[in-house]
Amino acid sequence: MKSGGLHRQYDHSKKLKSVLYYQGAVTHEILGSLTEILKDRISNEKRKNKILNVFVEMAQNVSHYSLEKDGEYGIGLILVKEKSHILKLSTANFLSAETASALQTKLDHFLSLTGEEVKELYQEKIKGERPEDSKGAGLGFLEILKKSDFPFRSSFEETPSGDFFFTLTVFFRLG
Repeated sequence: MKSGGLHRQYDHSKKLKSVLYYQGAVTHEILGSLTEILKDRISNEKRKNKILNVFVEMAQNVSHYSLEKDGEYGIGLILVKEKSHILKLSTANFLSAETASALQTKLDHFLSLTGEEVKELYQEKIKGERPEDSKGAGLGFLEILKKSDFPFRSSFEETPSGDFFFTLTVFFRLG
């Protein structure tokens, strides 16, 4: 009996040394389950809440903003890896060209800010009004910047259809 390529996929996943790997629709139930799994795998109690908050924010971004949908929920990829006392959280999903362009501009701006400027902008946004096309007050990426140990990394890879494959990676020290 042939494995249909699953053996290769299994070997590839094993090489990733992932703590958590999920690909599919990010529903409320799935997010809750993934969060519980991750909670059980983070041994550093002092860092756990920050990591979980960022994880939920990243997964919600996939659920809310992915171009690819399963009903009302966005489809994407969530990967958590640990190596040399660094926890690496990554998400990936498709975005329209328009959304990708606006997001890239926003992220480039956020990454150009100092820590103090991030805090000030965060406070301004808390007091401000929610953007019409947003599911939140536009605080998510600022929240991620404030809580993570290193600046996040993002990439926007154009697909043949003109859409973009967006990846976001955030790092935390565990030791």
